[in-house]
Amino acid sequence: MRLDARAGDPLAGHLDVARIAAAGHSAGGFTTAGMFTSGRSGRLRAGIVIAGGGMAGGFAGPAAPLLFVHGTADRIVPATVGRAAYHRTTGPSSFLSLLGQGHGEYLTPGRPGFDQVIATTTDFLRWTLYGDETAGRRLPADARRAGVTAFESRLAR
Repeated sequence: MRLDARAGDPLAGHLDVARIAAAGHSAGGFTTAGMFTSGRSGRLRAGIVIAGGGMAGGFAGPAAPLLFVHGTADRIVPATVGRAAYHRTTGPSSFLSLLGQGHGEYLTPGRPGFDQVIATTTDFLRWTLYGDETAGRRLPADARRAGVTAFESRLAR
């Protein structure tokens, strides 16, 4: 948070340290999920868990919006692990499935599902961090592409 106030730092004056989201892929996804427990900072407003999951007892703190992104054919972190975490959340959450995809090829530009992942995560962050209701309403359309993705949502908008 000090980077926002450090003279000469390229980030100085460009960070809103009162509204933060966490995102991570694979082990980083587990780490992100682990941040949403009791005692977390109120500045941490939303999370994106990509090809990850949560540990037992997680999501015990105040509810926060969470977006899960997972390939249905992921052999490294099976989709069942991500789904179990999704079902344990207590607040608004959604699950973007990349049909027939593995551990992260959908994160590569030009690959099937990449456009849906980028649009969904961007609008999720615009909605959760900036209160952009238009972005929130776009989420289902952003996420869905027949034969490529599926989207479930328990988001309160």
